[in-house]
Amino acid sequence: YAGIIQSQGEHLSNQVERVLQIADVRRGSITLEKQPVDMHVLINEVIADQIESATKSDTVIETDLQAGSSVVLCDRHHMTNILHNLLDNAIKYSDAQPMITVATHYQGDFELRVTDQGIGIAPEDVKKVTDQFYRVPTGNVHNAKGFGLGLHYVKKLCDAHGWDFQITSVLGQGTTIIITCKT
Repeated sequence: YAGIIQSQGEHLSNQVERVLQIADVRRGSITLEKQPVDMHVLINEVIADQIESATKSDTVIETDLQAGSSVVLCDRHHMTNILHNLLDNAIKYSDAQPMITVATHYQGDFELRVTDQGIGIAPEDVKKVTDQFYRVPTGNVHNAKGFGLGLHYVKKLCDAHGWDFQITSVLGQGTTIIITCKT
């Protein structure tokens, strides 16, 4: 029971932290502490943490880290949160065993792709999922817990860094999030 209480306490603390950070972003008072970050090292750290705390024990996260240059000038704290948000969503919105691939490429700019084989998002909802508090309608049932803040936060921080953010999704087949870090 102590482990469950600790886990839920950490989860609640993370949710409160997200809400506070989004409030800072909305006020324009967020200060990015940019530093060179080796994204491949950070990705592997976040994946190890996600696997350890995954709510679905059969979660599989594969990597395809091909970027020859993986150092990005960014706020490490916020980049860690971005990765956690993307992996959390990929796990939450998978019906069966979550199968996720995190890939990187470098062609003038660093590109991060998080792809899942989850439930996907309808085309009309893809345009709205980065809106604050927006959750894809599922009738009166919300099997995945959340406030509709994760992708809003990710998009706002990508904007604050000057990065491109893109979502492609096929309903019933999965979703890919692409972040292009301008160098």
